[in-house]
Amino acid sequence: MNCFSALGQQGFSLPDGVDEVTIPFTRSQNLIVIPVKVNGTALNFILDTGASRSIIFNLQEIDSLELRTGQPLKISGYGERKPFDVYYSDKNVLDIYGYSNKNAGLFVMANDNINLSGFLGVTIHGLMGCDFFADFLVVIDYENEVLKLYRDPSFLKRKLRRSTRIPITIKNRKPYFQSVVQNNGSEIELNTLIDTGNGDALWLLPPLKKAVTPNKSFEDFLGMGLSGKVKGQRSKVDRVYLGKHKLNKVTVSLPEMESLTNRKVDVNQEEDYKGSIGGEVLSRFKVVLDYKNESMYLRPESNLEEGFFYNMAGLELIEGDLEVFTTIENAKTESTKGNYGRVNTEGSFQPNSRRRVIKITPKLLISYVRPESPADEAGLKVGDEIIKVNSVSQSSLSLTNVSKKFFRKPYSTIRFTVKRGEAIFKVKFELVPVI
Repeated sequence: MNCFSALGQQGFSLPDGVDEVTIPFTRSQNLIVIPVKVNGTALNFILDTGASRSIIFNLQEIDSLELRTGQPLKISGYGERKPFDVYYSDKNVLDIYGYSNKNAGLFVMANDNINLSGFLGVTIHGLMGCDFFADFLVVIDYENEVLKLYRDPSFLKRKLRRSTRIPITIKNRKPYFQSVVQNNGSEIELNTLIDTGNGDALWLLPPLKKAVTPNKSFEDFLGMGLSGKVKGQRSKVDRVYLGKHKLNKVTVSLPEMESLTNRKVDVNQEEDYKGSIGGEVLSRFKVVLDYKNESMYLRPESNLEEGFFYNMAGLELIEGDLEVFTTIENAKTESTKGNYGRVNTEGSFQPNSRRRVIKITPKLLISYVRPESPADEAGLKVGDEIIKVNSVSQSSLSLTNVSKKFFRKPYSTIRFTVKRGEAIFKVKFELVPVI
């Protein structure tokens, strides 16, 4: 059963007389975060092709959403904890820059909240799943951080000639395609999930086929799922093919079975083996998804040939409490896009065109240190506060920009100024690839 037939008459639509719409998004950790008005209330959702249904999991600081309460259910997701309670809410109105659904069904977490804001540097309220893609052609432009939706695919006919078409199938409301993975001199074709809700490059799910089992791996924290922390191994495979496009030395995450609570795997049926391609790969292309015609189109971006690296620092950051900073800036400097923009200014212009600016930014705290990593050997600990990175002071730091440094420029040196309790000290270490 495909996504759109399952929805019947329910779904998104464009305004009358409008053939296309552009939706800006925020890119965080290779995830797509879109603004969604739910019954008139502004929320942020991760756009997730790997989610069969849309779900709200964080209603902190939301006063009123006017959600209808339906039958309670139990669902589960990636992570360690047991299935959790949700309820189904129907007849909701969703609006995303005019792209709207006036009869939307949502799952809502009943008794708990999952707060991913500290991990991603932006407030996240839920996941937007299959419904978003069902009836219109969707262009994902990671480089310019915009989505474009088209009523008629023929609008892009000429542009799509420069892209590679890859057939997809919609199964259980999720898109799959056939990728080819080469490793250890062997090759295997995998039925692979297209997963915009996963920021990693490639996931291979157990049971692993011998042909693609990596020779070398290390244990790591893989991320947060709806059911909590996901643990597993990280490694690399020699090559991955997406149609004619070849990617070399691709990082791969290998979640342990205990973290896959929502996945039924028969270890005796190798043909049921799945993998998933995430944002670290997808963001190297301009991606076009056409669910109705079961097609994905890929056009390489300038970063296609960049190397794949793990977190070479070996630490994860999380946002803490907000702090107020006063800085002096050039009055002629215009604001630039970022996770934490200028929120207020005060003072008067001086003859030298300088002005005082008040910024509110969250603290950056270390939430995880991988044993025997460069960060661990430098003496960093969970709970340490990062107050300076290289020559950039705390008021100008963001979780996204700092975290990006851990995945780029192997063998470069990174310098931190760190606060631990009342003590302030400096450390430096080299970003060394693990694999």
